[in-house]
Amino acid sequence: MEVRARMQVNVLMRSLPMHDLFKDMPRFYAPMMWFEQSAKITSDLGFMLNILLVLSDIGIGVFYSIAGIGFFMVFIRFIVVIRRHQKKSSMNLS
Repeated sequence: MEVRARMQVNVLMRSLPMHDLFKDMPRFYAPMMWFEQSAKITSDLGFMLNILLVLSDIGIGVFYSIAGIGFFMVFIRFIVVIRRHQKKSSMNLS
């Protein structure tokens, strides 16, 4: 895999009435600087980058799984408390 980045910086040129040199200059953009950077990524590093991209999806899945288990445990605890309360109530009535 190869990655390339190219950048160009322009400067706006326009007339300046107070300076004789720039008095009748038309308004235009002139290229000031241009540079290019490239890098090659090995297949091993590319595989690791793909894993990084997938990690956010995996993290969301793990979060919802743990939250679901937590809600399930709270629900079971709620049922246990209600049943204990019902047993105590029925024992008191007898």
